[in-house]
Amino acid sequence: MSIDKLSLTVHTILLFHIPAIIFVYFFTLYFSYKASKTKTSITFLTIMASLLLWMVAKVLKTLSPTLELRWFFVVLQYIGVHSLGFLMIHFAFLYTKNRLPSKIFTAITLVLSVGSFIVVLTNPLHHLFYSYFDLYRDRFGPLFIPTQIIQYVLIIYAVFLLILGYQKNSIPYRQKLVGWLLSFFTVAPLAVNVYYILFKLIDIPWIMPFAVFDLTPISISLSLIFFIIPALKLRFLDLRKFVNHHIYNHLSQGILTFSDDMQIKAYNPFCLQRFPFLREHSHFNYFIDEINADLNEHKALYENNTYSFYVYTGDKGLNHCFINDISMLAQSEKELEQKSLTLKMIHEHLQSNSQSKLAHELAMLKSSFAQDLHDIIGHSLTVIIASKKSLLMHTQTSTLKNEMLKLRNLLDSSIQIIQKNTPSTQSFHANDSLEKLFNTLKNPMINVNYIAKGEIIPLSSTKKNTLFRVARESVTNALKHGKAKNIFFIFHYHSDCLKILIHDDGIGAKNITPGMGLNGIQQKISTLKGTLSFASDGNSGFHINITLPK
Repeated sequence: MSIDKLSLTVHTILLFHIPAIIFVYFFTLYFSYKASKTKTSITFLTIMASLLLWMVAKVLKTLSPTLELRWFFVVLQYIGVHSLGFLMIHFAFLYTKNRLPSKIFTAITLVLSVGSFIVVLTNPLHHLFYSYFDLYRDRFGPLFIPTQIIQYVLIIYAVFLLILGYQKNSIPYRQKLVGWLLSFFTVAPLAVNVYYILFKLIDIPWIMPFAVFDLTPISISLSLIFFIIPALKLRFLDLRKFVNHHIYNHLSQGILTFSDDMQIKAYNPFCLQRFPFLREHSHFNYFIDEINADLNEHKALYENNTYSFYVYTGDKGLNHCFINDISMLAQSEKELEQKSLTLKMIHEHLQSNSQSKLAHELAMLKSSFAQDLHDIIGHSLTVIIASKKSLLMHTQTSTLKNEMLKLRNLLDSSIQIIQKNTPSTQSFHANDSLEKLFNTLKNPMINVNYIAKGEIIPLSSTKKNTLFRVARESVTNALKHGKAKNIFFIFHYHSDCLKILIHDDGIGAKNITPGMGLNGIQQKISTLKGTLSFASDGNSGFHINITLPK
């Protein structure tokens, strides 16, 4: 190579690369300062670093004064070259798919990139990448094309993903032109690099208005600079306001964009999936009519689904309609209304049952109160009637006086019990024995006898109260119906039960028709889970047998 030609080549390389390095460096600094620190932005910065390493090493290789130093910078240059495809694929996946490639795919691309670099690194041993290399010139060997094909495949695949991402992400807004421009500047470096390699390998003319040199890093630099400007302005790598393909296409909400003249300009997959007629009709009013929209309620009914929609009037002649599927919410509201109606019916039913139960309990209370009045007043009046007959048989004044005092005391006691409304619980103390209680039943008209057999078992107040009331009713019946002079209460205590025999010496009854008295006794024994039977032969008094569990 002549001195003039070498000088021209060096001058051309420096003329193009040094400004490119300066621009890329400062744009990278600006981008790292402005952009949010996400995986996508960090991966993009590694691409810029790889590109800077490529260009800086190429300039230093060109200016190297020794062969060893030239080779060192060539190795550095190819670190940037062979890492570029690997890093671009990672960036393309993050940008378009919002995820990294699979581990297997990452391992394959990493092995291909590292393997290509090892071929360059070990060239002094085999001379297959550079067949000739000295301080002023180089010539590619047989392994150059295979290693370059590997890098081209990786870069082309990344470029293909990015172009698809630019186009899809720019659909919702008018800046679709930006997507096309980015696609062009992404493909341009590949075209330039292909032209340079073909010029080196086959006989084609050099059409550039400057000396021959590898334009690839320069074209890639321009491409990335053109990417950085809209990326920062439109926040590609942060919120990605208009190009967030992943978010826009995977929203569980419909977004439909239309112009002021009601022409639908864009919609996301949610809208197309739920309203397929949008493929054929682009007028917003037609859309509103088709979904049976209620503009006042902001609700719509389409194919048995319920939707809510809200229209937002934007600037620059674009408006947006946000659509949500609220079918489940509507169904839940219906179910809630049905459950509310059911609860209302249950409430009314319970209220009705509560009133019926209250009426039943009131009737039971009245019945119980009537039974108590029957027991108390009936017993007292029976004694009074019997005493009246006895008074007629007495002629002495002193005897008459005593009998009258007894009657007055009996009436006073009955009145006090009725006024307290709890006659049985007020008539004895909890520690009183049955014998003491039965002594209160003794009166001149009938002889009351209490007999206990077996080992006496302490009884609860409830049992004592009930047995006392049974005894009082038995005395009343013996006086009123049996005309008895004596009544016997025989308590036989067993280990597992208490058996009670009540017997009077009255006239008895051939036909026993239970009235309030006997029914009251039977009810009282039932409350203690006991059994009761009664009998009479009509000649030898009246018998009642009671068995109470322990």
